[in-house]
Amino acid sequence: MADSNSIQAEPDIIFVMAPSWGVNMPPLGLHYLVAQLRAHGFGSEILDLNIDLYRRSDDDRRELWSFEKHRYWANTHEFAAIRVLFSEELDQYAEKLSEHGSTPIGFSINAGNRLFTLELLRRIRSDVRTVIIGGPLCQFDRNGKFLLPDFLGLVDLAVIGEGEEAICEVVTGLRADGDLRGIPGVAFLSDGAQVVFTPRRPLEQLDRLPFPQYDRQMVQNAYTERVLPLLMSRGCKGKCTFCDARFFQARYRSRTAQNVFDEILHHVRTTGTTHFTFNDLAINWNLKELERLCDLIIEEEDLTIWWNASATIRKGMTKRLFEKMRVAGCAPGGTESIFGARGGSLVFGLESGSSKVLERMGKYYRVPEAEAVLKRAHQAGIPTWINLIVGFPGEGEHEFQETIGFLRRNVSNITEIATLSLCYVPQFAELGLSPERFGIELPDEEFMLDWHSGKGSGY
Repeated sequence: MADSNSIQAEPDIIFVMAPSWGVNMPPLGLHYLVAQLRAHGFGSEILDLNIDLYRRSDDDRRELWSFEKHRYWANTHEFAAIRVLFSEELDQYAEKLSEHGSTPIGFSINAGNRLFTLELLRRIRSDVRTVIIGGPLCQFDRNGKFLLPDFLGLVDLAVIGEGEEAICEVVTGLRADGDLRGIPGVAFLSDGAQVVFTPRRPLEQLDRLPFPQYDRQMVQNAYTERVLPLLMSRGCKGKCTFCDARFFQARYRSRTAQNVFDEILHHVRTTGTTHFTFNDLAINWNLKELERLCDLIIEEEDLTIWWNASATIRKGMTKRLFEKMRVAGCAPGGTESIFGARGGSLVFGLESGSSKVLERMGKYYRVPEAEAVLKRAHQAGIPTWINLIVGFPGEGEHEFQETIGFLRRNVSNITEIATLSLCYVPQFAELGLSPERFGIELPDEEFMLDWHSGKGSGY
């Protein structure tokens, strides 16, 4: 795939990933789009400005890609410093994109790169043929309002929801200079106001998608880890009140184990990588396919890989299944670090050690079940990490101490705390949509950390 200094002549579309995003591996969503277009005879390139800017930066500036510095990219007021710091690079990127004015350009928009992309679009020459945006933030709210109003007038089309099928129809139409207005899942924004569009049904059979393709040299040298992303499922069955995945993603669907296994073999043979990370919100919603995948990996005698994934607490996670997962590669070892862990690991979205708080979070499990699952995973030899949230609405000193007690009781079964964060309030999570239900007040639109309880206290 292309870097910021290498765009092949005359692709049918150029995809852009602006900062800030992860720097340890390639952006999976854009590679799915490229693979789908290739399967239909179209040429496309990925311009990963995120990794390019990271590579250009010194150690001090690279700190801006850490989780703790996310607000500098995502908050309008904090972003002013980013705009000044990277003004020269912004001009250079805008000029490079403007040189390809006859080629459609597609930007993937997420919470971390929204403002950088917006600034970049404002600097791109107006003669660029077609500007398209997509990604998780390209959505309409429940009242039909477009969630990225600042982009109106700067872009032509927005692909809403999963983009593999829609982008093929868009590129087909652009190549033929045809009318694109009948394409499901595409909204027109060029006249300064979105038009009514026909929603596109989510993909039913994920196995039909072609595998993302990666260049061996890119995998070995471009990113901070020699790791490739995988996706076994899309969507989530959970109903966590602090999470907006149910708003932005379609219903849960799973690939078959055979299809995922075939992709793993493909990447091992074409890129030489043996380290993977699953981007699923939780890899264990479909236990049947998860166990089958482990069986396939174990049965392949010449295959040795390591992988990590996020998981939810589930009773069905038996010791036998955990043991299969370890043998299949969710285990320590290997030659590469995956998110800071040598080899494979499992990250549980535990979030709290208080059953009362877990209930308010919308979790399906309670403390006894969580303790049992962590113990079984540890006994099977799996590196077990957990995520924790502090300051969830309704968590007082008593509930906080319950979590402290949980950690003390289970310290031998927990390898490490993956993330320990204050309670964020995403706008389209249940917390953000129904704040009164949780007794909190939201001061303005950028309230992820600035919310406070009705008594005036905040976190």
